[in-house]
Amino acid sequence: MHEVALIGGFSSSGSALLMHLLSREKGHPCLPETWLFALGQYLLDYSGLDYKCEDLRLSLLRLDTRAKLQEAPGMEHKAVDEILSAYRDSFAFAQDRLSVPECLFIEKAPENVFAFDVYLARYPEARVVVTSRDSLGVLQSLMRRGISMHDACLIWFGHAYAVCELMRKNPNLVFHCPYSLLTADSFFDDQLSPIPHVPGSLLTRTLLSRHVMCATGC
Repeated sequence: MHEVALIGGFSSSGSALLMHLLSREKGHPCLPETWLFALGQYLLDYSGLDYKCEDLRLSLLRLDTRAKLQEAPGMEHKAVDEILSAYRDSFAFAQDRLSVPECLFIEKAPENVFAFDVYLARYPEARVVVTSRDSLGVLQSLMRRGISMHDACLIWFGHAYAVCELMRKNPNLVFHCPYSLLTADSFFDDQLSPIPHVPGSLLTRTLLSRHVMCATGC
């Protein structure tokens, strides 16, 4: 099985920008994977969110997924509906896409951070890159999407706790990337390093920040 690098982040935290930057570099195929694994009672139970957020999740995230799939390189628009309905979960989705010779970067929806531990248990050779920005920017982004201040704070806290726990339990597999680095002019000059423990033939440059312990922009 080829190396997989999972990219996750909060709303407007730069995960899509990171995918765009990496996709411009030869040998860095990127594929959206939003929505496919987050759907299900598992997410709601884990996050403690109520049914209102489920309604929002079903409508907003699926639309977001459709748009990103349509923007993926080489993706035909007619294939979007087939993709959304063909896979039961992201495991099958990833396995079906792991025939490429290079590493595969999969962007996951912000809510899917709650499933990263499950994903790493299934794919222990994978690596996770989490993008973040300041907490105020996150709250404002969520509220612009129609989420109340109360629910936005709960979502932010739940996401922050899940990411920090993920980094604590997997210090060599999960890495953090602040939004400010993604927008820096020197992004490809000095901010990219090889993923550790990757065979030479699969050596992939990805953003590492070993000294940042909080992945949510407190």
